[in-house]
Amino acid sequence: MAWLWFGTGYTFTEKELLVKSEPFRLRIPLAKITKACRTRSLLSAPALSLDRLEILYSNNQVVLVSPADRQAFTGELKSRCPGADIQQT
Repeated sequence: MAWLWFGTGYTFTEKELLVKSEPFRLRIPLAKITKACRTRSLLSAPALSLDRLEILYSNNQVVLVSPADRQAFTGELKSRCPGADIQQT
């Protein structure tokens, strides 16, 4: 269980958002992100909390994340994806 807790994280690179939730990894091109908004969805996701962000990308694909500092994360996402609808929380 600890490997799941410590193995979950989100990293920005120059062109991608990397979502890691051991043993899974997802690479989302920043240019493909269209929207991010707050959600309390119960769907299974690489998120350690129910206070989540829903990120829509590439033809309506969805990933749910729960960054520790949601405001900093959405601010970074907004600056890296200026054409996307990023709702500050």
